Parts: sequence; structure tokens; C-alpha cells
Amino acid sequence: MIQLVAILGVLGIGIVFSVLGAVKLPLTEKLKIDDAKFGSLISTLMFTSIIVVLLIGPLVDAFGHKPIAVAGFLIAGISIFLLAFSGSYKSAVTACIGLGIGGMCINTVGNTLLPIVLFGGENAPAASNLGNVFFGIGAFLTPFFVVLLLKRLGFSNTLSIVGAIVIIPIIFALLTSAYPLLPGYEIGNAFRLLGTPVVLIASLVLFCYIALEASMGGWITS
Repeated sequence: MIQLVAILGVLGIGIVFSVLGAVKLPLTEKLKIDDAKFGSLISTLMFTSIIVVLLIGPLVDAFGHKPIAVAGFLIAGISIFLLAFSGSYKSAVTACIGLGIGGMCINTVGNTLLPIVLFGGENAPAASNLGNVFFGIGAFLTPFFVVLLLKRLGFSNTLSIVGAIVIIPIIFALLTSAYPLLPGYEIGNAFRLLGTPVVLIASLVLFCYIALEASMGGWITS
């Protein structure tokens, strides 16, 4: 079941990163905001993610995957519910902050578990690639799912279903007991990685890729 928790973690972050773009038009109409204000919501999500991801790694090492997974699914799901019933721009900003916190929790849990629990822990590249497939499924299917339901169920009900989908994995996170033991976090190791050419190149690739991916939902309908 721990494999399912890892996969649902990366699937969940795909949903978190795509849900704003999926509901851009009805959300801007509901809140009566322009494209610039909506862009600020995306920035809020991303800036929160940048800050939180630096903290979640050490927290996972300190407390283990289970509490971070439970907290992540819960916070992300509740934040989507909050977005569903937001009546003001401020409440939408709060929802985006919550999405950043919850999203980075499940992202860290998923991506650190995958290389350990898939393929017997013997094929980390294949495990990460498989995780990316499920991230893509979450990011790809969410807009289609939202568009399909919006006209039938309305904005709030549609997003409530998305929020429920994100929260449900808590059940598997709670029932799973075989989480791997972690060696502990050493800040010195993190700084040493910053001087590794391969890490710097990979970081640059992700920097360019994530910027395009995360912003596309905001400007494609403009």
C-alpha cells in the first residue's frame, strides 16, 4: 500500500498545480478579478511552494513520511474546498497558500518514496519516470474533468469533487505502516550538492520547465 501512497502523492501534486488554470475563467468571473489578479494567485501558490519545499525535506526526515503525507493531503484538499467557496480575492489567496503547503508536502512524500518503494528500490530512474507519468495524469486530466462537470454541477460542486479526490488518499496514508526508516537530515550535504555540476544543470532544466508548465494555465486563455 505504500506504493499507492507514493503514486497518489505525485498524482495529487499534478492536480494541485493544474487546478487553478482549469478554473481560471469561472473563478475570475466569480471574484470579479482581471488577469493580473489571477496571475497573482498563481504567484502566491508558487512562492509558497518555493518556501515550503525547503522546510518539508527536513520535516520528513525528522517525523517520517506518514504525518507529512496525512497533513499534505488534508491541507491540499481543504484548500481546494476553500477555493470552491471563495467569495473574495483574499480567501482565494489563502486557498493558494494552503495549496502550496499541502502540495509540497505530498510532492516531497511522493518523490522521496518512489525510488525506495518501487521496483524493489533497485531502479530509481524508472521509479521517478513512473512517478512523472502519474504527475502528468493528474495535471492532464484535471482540466478535462473540471470542464466536463462545470456546466452540469457548477463551480463550487465541481471543485468540491476535486477536493474530495485529493483528500481521499489520507485513508491509504493512515492505513500504511511500512514507511521506510530515514537516515536523518544534514544541512551540510545539501550545500555540498549545490556545487555539483549535474545538480546545477538539472536545476536549470527544472527552472525553465516548471516556469512554463505552471504559468501556461494562467496565460493560455488570455
